[in-house]
Amino acid sequence: MFILIRFISLLLSYFFDIKEALTILEQVTDASRKEEGNISYVLHQDVNNPLKIIILEEWKSQKAIDFHNQTEHFQLLKKN
Repeated sequence: MFILIRFISLLLSYFFDIKEALTILEQVTDASRKEEGNISYVLHQDVNNPLKIIILEEWKSQKAIDFHNQTEHFQLLKKN
């Protein structure tokens, strides 16, 4: 089992609004949960600072993480 924690500080909100960012993150979360090898994928938004996002990911193997990092939905997240 591999646990991956991604801290996403949405200073990206300078480029688009937080609602759009959350929509993209929710799409990535839904698609990631359906991937083979995914154990858990949870999106957290800081209650005091809504621009601070943490994604807690749990994967069965490094191979599953490598596959995830190449998926279209993950690339969408990287692009934004």
